[in-house]
Amino acid sequence: MSLSITEISRRAGVSTSTLRYYDRLGLLPSAGRGQNGYRHYDDRALDRLRFIARAKELGCSLDEIATLLTAFDEDCGEVQTPLRELVEGKIATAQRRVAALVGLTAQLQEARHALSAETSAGPYGPGCACVDAAPRTQPPLTGRPLTVVQLAESDPAIACTLSHDEMGDRIAEWQAALTHVRDRTPVDGGIRLALGPDADLAEVTRLARAEWACCSFFAFTLTVDGRGSALEVRAPEAAKDLVASVFGVAA
Repeated sequence: MSLSITEISRRAGVSTSTLRYYDRLGLLPSAGRGQNGYRHYDDRALDRLRFIARAKELGCSLDEIATLLTAFDEDCGEVQTPLRELVEGKIATAQRRVAALVGLTAQLQEARHALSAETSAGPYGPGCACVDAAPRTQPPLTGRPLTVVQLAESDPAIACTLSHDEMGDRIAEWQAALTHVRDRTPVDGGIRLALGPDADLAEVTRLARAEWACCSFFAFTLTVDGRGSALEVRAPEAAKDLVASVFGVAA
């Protein structure tokens, strides 16, 4: 089927200028020209535009998309495998950013709490909240590191004392341990991860204990019943995005 640039733009949901840009980049199959001199495309171009839109939703750059498209017309498997690898890499990157944001949120909460104190008259002096970091409001607990600092009654205690590097390592450990998750379903206040028979329950238990020790706003329940083995993860509403980034989204 021959499609004009206007028709294929309408059907693909992209502007004609965007379509022309993709064409210049070589992302679309070679277009013929009608008697009126305008470019015409076929269904292959429409399929490519749908794939480009999907890949962009997944965070792929146009250069990455161009590489994927080299095998698009030949074998879907040759595209699916490298696309999955790209997505896995982007998951890891996004999770590292989430870990960094959790750490930044804790610092901002501490700073807001310190800056809410009554100001002192005169020039800067030792202990001024504008320059010095806020002191912890509670001392570490013996036998268990203090991991969540409640800064004010209105603040959600969504904070962790792991360093950014440690957060990245922890997330990587979770990803490895949850390789055998069969499905994800919602539960009240969180998500249930159904684990396959090959899941290492000892490692999942270890990670759950370690995670609670550094982020006690989480609640973990490991269940073994007629449905099989599962890990249930619950957290306050304010930590919903964090739960999704580390443990996934319920289907």
